[in-house]
Amino acid sequence: MQLHRELVLEALLADEQVKLVVVNTPTYSHYDSTKQALLADKHVVVEKVFTTTVAEAEKLKELAQKQGKKLKN
Repeated sequence: MQLHRELVLEALLADEQVKLVVVNTPTYSHYDSTKQALLADKHVVVEKVFTTTVAEAEKLKELAQKQGKKLKN
């Protein structure tokens, strides 16, 4: 197993060897980064605070279920 540290999210998401993304960014960006990762077929771990609103958290939970991916906080 290799660990990757990418500064550009798109590069990380395009890498087919990457199966799990850890979102460790400012809270305001968690929703968009997590959504992009789920749509790129990645499992996601998000640092706390998960999102800025309950509605965003619910949308991400639904998307993870739809994509068949794990989403953890």
